[in-house]
Amino acid sequence: MNSTYFVDLLQTIREEESAILYNNLPEISDAEKQQAIIYLRKTYHEECIGYPRGYPPFDEKAALWGAQILYISCQLVLFRKQNLEDIQVLLNDFSSPKTPSTILSADLMLRFLPSVIEILQSLTPEDPLIELLTQLLEKWHYSGIAFPLNSENLSFETELQDPCLRQLYLDRVVENSRLDLIENPILNPLLRANYGIHYQYFTR
Repeated sequence: MNSTYFVDLLQTIREEESAILYNNLPEISDAEKQQAIIYLRKTYHEECIGYPRGYPPFDEKAALWGAQILYISCQLVLFRKQNLEDIQVLLNDFSSPKTPSTILSADLMLRFLPSVIEILQSLTPEDPLIELLTQLLEKWHYSGIAFPLNSENLSFETELQDPCLRQLYLDRVVENSRLDLIENPILNPLLRANYGIHYQYFTR
């Protein structure tokens, strides 16, 4: 395994939506983490070109955490020696408060987590890892809009407090035709105000 495996995996997932996996869970060196932060920062600022003005700053800690969560989840799909308790430790939640910056930074890689869950469901529907990852996505649900999360378990307080993230959230809801979120009593008035007379066209 080469010394850039972690960054190579992130790039391959983002660019090709595929991954090369090894038969273990390789440790990520400090040098690889720094390489990943450089890549993720560059990717974040490239994405922000298309964001509404006044986007939140990049949070390298959240971006690296999201990348590690995806990395570990991908490896656990096929190669798993750990018990459930050990896996819970590996998938430990982000240690700092959730903010618009951490949400958008972590989303660089967390947005691919629904695909991992779908693979797990196709292999072993009763896999306990599915519930763990689903619970994680319910907290970081901007990254899980494409996945059928239970909208009753979602809190929108942080996602809606920042104008840029709020617009991106509403756009992603419409892009993924999430009817339950479109009709959500918190989101629906915002969607109607956002799309105005074109509301029916964009949400049909």
